[in-house]
Amino acid sequence: MMSWTTSINRGISTRNHLHFTGEEDSTLSEGMVAVAAHVPKDGIVWILVLEYDGRRYPIVRRHTLIGRGTDADISIRAKGVSRRHCEIVWDGSRAEIVDLDSTNGTSLDGVEITRAALPDQCHLDIGQARIVVQVVPQTSEAYHQLLDTPQTATEDAG
Repeated sequence: MMSWTTSINRGISTRNHLHFTGEEDSTLSEGMVAVAAHVPKDGIVWILVLEYDGRRYPIVRRHTLIGRGTDADISIRAKGVSRRHCEIVWDGSRAEIVDLDSTNGTSLDGVEITRAALPDQCHLDIGQARIVVQVVPQTSEAYHQLLDTPQTATEDAG
């Protein structure tokens, strides 16, 4: 009987490493794998996360303003970003991006939009800033810790 254990954190967005343990199962055909998951006692919450300039910004509020202004929830100082550039509307399971009549527009995966549903993985271009968008799992405990965390991203791009 063959047995193995491994740990990965590549291609999967999680806060911690995933640990896999396996053993040979003669009831499966060659190349097949049976998978079972352990869900933490406090459960899993799926959240929207923006990644920009090497930092991650969990979206936990219904409306999140992105722009270079001081009133932005996520402040990005890059060329071509308006003070009130765009807004993400998140209902806990679906998200949409809304351009707020910005000077240089908002693009979703290379297509200029005024309003669009966000897929679970995509890229937003606002001005010269490129933002990676993903929906990722969090434990309920980690999610509740995020609720009061201020989100600000800054980059001085001359």
